[in-house]
Amino acid sequence: MKLGLIKLGLLAVAMGGCSEGGEAASGPEPVEEAAFASAWSEFLTPAEVDGALPLLASRGVAVNLAWPSSSLSDPARLALVESARDAGVEIRPWLLLPEADGYWPGSANAAVFAKSARGLMDLWAQHDLSPTTLIVDMEMEKGRVDQLDVLWSKQDVLGAVQLLKSGVDRDRYSAATAEYAELVSEAKSRGWRVHLTTLPQVLDDYADGDDGLRQAFGIPVEGIAWDTVTFQAYRTLFGEMLGGDTPPTEFFVYSYGKDARKLFGESAGLDVGMVGAGVSPSATYASGAELSADLAAAAAAGVPRAALNVYNLDGMLAREPVEQWLELPASSGPPSEEPATLEIRKTVATLDGVL
Repeated sequence: MKLGLIKLGLLAVAMGGCSEGGEAASGPEPVEEAAFASAWSEFLTPAEVDGALPLLASRGVAVNLAWPSSSLSDPARLALVESARDAGVEIRPWLLLPEADGYWPGSANAAVFAKSARGLMDLWAQHDLSPTTLIVDMEMEKGRVDQLDVLWSKQDVLGAVQLLKSGVDRDRYSAATAEYAELVSEAKSRGWRVHLTTLPQVLDDYADGDDGLRQAFGIPVEGIAWDTVTFQAYRTLFGEMLGGDTPPTEFFVYSYGKDARKLFGESAGLDVGMVGAGVSPSATYASGAELSADLAAAAAAGVPRAALNVYNLDGMLAREPVEQWLELPASSGPPSEEPATLEIRKTVATLDGVL
């Protein structure tokens, strides 16, 4: 474990580990809450997350933990949930499928995902774990994303459009919507909350009044009673993928945050990043100052702390000092409009127009 993390963990335990009467407390009290509610953990081992629990508890940060459907009953993950509960940290299972099944849920694998989600909730009950938040990370299937990345890197716009069009299957999309609606209803009846996280381009899809992009991506959103819907406003990732020579600023986050709250109201939030790279290579923040700027931009757009999540815990623990990722942003007004974000959103709108 990193030295800085050890120091922060010991500090958290020292400050919150005992009550006035000398009895052990249920977990350390937050020293100063981070400006976000949870951090994504995709590649860390359960042991690595366990080592970070004192730090997370001291800052009031939950963990959105990658939970492969291929190993639902992983004893290490189940033990981590219990350890986190005792430490006062919420573990939210982020259910992911094998790459052969698409990795991320969507319209093409709804039945497979729903079966795994029910199995996960059953497992939770069998181990006497309290219901929590089930995370549905709905994106285009991983294999198709990889194909799209190749086409986009070659500037093969026609090929990219054809690939997107090939994903449109309205009957399948309708059936998937019903499948997810039933799953969410069942989850709520069992005491769970359900959090949809999805691509920011879903917000761009609403501009022309049709659902072309959602159909092409295979991302059902409407007609499902999600408790929370967050949009992955990763300006380093999408700036690199869709932008030009000049990367977007925190205005990218603000722009999508405003639209999210306008379209989805109080249930809307944002995921910001990236501190560490995901399953696809991508640029990351240069420093904690960039994360702070994005968090401030999200707040300026009206997104509350409870609906803000950071990708990812993996990068926070690997890139010391860890404190740089937890500093509260300075209060500020809306960031200045800049051309890179406008150009990215115009590009998406152009794609949407031909679908």
